[in-house]
Amino acid sequence: MRAYSFGQIYHQGWQQMTAWFNDQAPWPAGHISGPDNQVLDYPVSFFQFALDGVPDGSASRGAIYLDEVFITNAPIPIGPTPTPPNVNPVPTISGSAQLTFAPGRDALAAAGSLLSLGLLLGFALLGAWPTRRR
Repeated sequence: MRAYSFGQIYHQGWQQMTAWFNDQAPWPAGHISGPDNQVLDYPVSFFQFALDGVPDGSASRGAIYLDEVFITNAPIPIGPTPTPPNVNPVPTISGSAQLTFAPGRDALAAAGSLLSLGLLLGFALLGAWPTRRR
């Protein structure tokens, strides 16, 4: 099993984020469990999105929304890594899409299952699985 990172979230509002299947990317990308041959083996399966506080154990607050999750077999672009801003963004309160209750475990599991199903359907719609490069 391997992990790939979307990176830290420094922005407010909607912004596209990308997690490249890059086996040379630094931690937290890479092998996390099971046999490891140093590369991603196809076909792939999606298991979860994970959110971690930085630094580890820090309290976090806000909302994360996922929309239009898709898969591509485009090459990984070569370019500079974005530099994080020097200041912490000031949280703002949005006037829409606010939950009036904390979702239970079952609701979160159902949402994760729905996202996983959408991701698998995206793979199926591509028509052909990408081949593994050596």
